[in-house]
Amino acid sequence: MSSHPFVLIIEENDGHRFLIEEQLKAGFPLAHIECAHSFGEALKLLPQKKWDLLILNAKLSDGNGIDFLDEITEHHPFAAVAILTDNPENHVVPADSRHRGSVELDRKS
Repeated sequence: MSSHPFVLIIEENDGHRFLIEEQLKAGFPLAHIECAHSFGEALKLLPQKKWDLLILNAKLSDGNGIDFLDEITEHHPFAAVAILTDNPENHVVPADSRHRGSVELDRKS
């Protein structure tokens, strides 16, 4: 990742999005960070930049993060992707998400 990475956070929960953004700013003060509240909004942002990192919720009100991986890899096949979830039922997500381009799955606490 470059010293000025482009990061897209896809999260509808304002509190979670704020915490993620603040942690990224602390660790990567030169990062260009943008946020989308939905997959629909993220779809509009995907072609606008060469994203280095995408952090997305596994499930939003307008879609499934695993399905959205196909859109990400179509536009940015080399971008790093982290999927966040607070759903303990997502135990099958890691295998499927890695197959479709995700590099990390983490549970929100």
